[in-house]
Amino acid sequence: MAEILNPSFEDATDYLSGWSSCLGGASSIKHNPSTHLPSPRFHDGSNSAGMSSYRAGDGLGPGAVWQTVAVRPGHTYRVHLSATITASDGQYADDFVELRLRDGDGAVLNCLNGGANIVNNSALAAHLDGQTDPLWTLLEGDITPSQGVATVIAYWRFAGTVSTIHSLHLDDWGIEDITPRPRADLDGDFDVDDADLLLFQDCATGAGIPATAPDCGSTDFDADQDVDQADFAAFQRCFGGQGMVPAYNCMDG
Repeated sequence: MAEILNPSFEDATDYLSGWSSCLGGASSIKHNPSTHLPSPRFHDGSNSAGMSSYRAGDGLGPGAVWQTVAVRPGHTYRVHLSATITASDGQYADDFVELRLRDGDGAVLNCLNGGANIVNNSALAAHLDGQTDPLWTLLEGDITPSQGVATVIAYWRFAGTVSTIHSLHLDDWGIEDITPRPRADLDGDFDVDDADLLLFQDCATGAGIPATAPDCGSTDFDADQDVDQADFAAFQRCFGGQGMVPAYNCMDG
């Protein structure tokens, strides 16, 4: 199962465990950065990671935190995080933070060229411009990896031209497999194999005999109140074996 490690940065002594970072200029990642007031350090009562600095934004340069996640090729995943980014003295307009996703590449991000190369080979999923007020905002996007890994990236730039308090907070990352599951996948592992066949056989009743056993309603594919040869024919159209993910509409073939 796809999992983002340490999604909420809870451990103050090792809050970036599982994460890597690219930093520009005098930037540094902090636990619950509190320079900017009012400071939204806590999202839903939990901690955050981020940065704050009293410098000209152009001197800070871009930065990022990122993590490579094991995924199933061909599945669709929804990635999300909560973020807030703001600056004092009206210098927030040129700041931004982005959720970016990279497919099939577990290599270290390219942090050279002042951080400008961080976005190489990644796709923009969501963008948040600097805010007048520090409001937590949900950033999310979908990716269908072609290989077994995907990289989740929070990329930011502080771009104010005067010395001002810039503040960024990141919290509550998540990744969810939203791939539509074929109805013939009775055990919830996305393939249709011998394990699903055994579950179907346990529910089979024959024509005109209602399926009354618990959870057997899911095997009445044609909704005629029995589990018979017609349902088995639909099941067979999806059967592929262990690890073989059929098309979502395989029963329509």
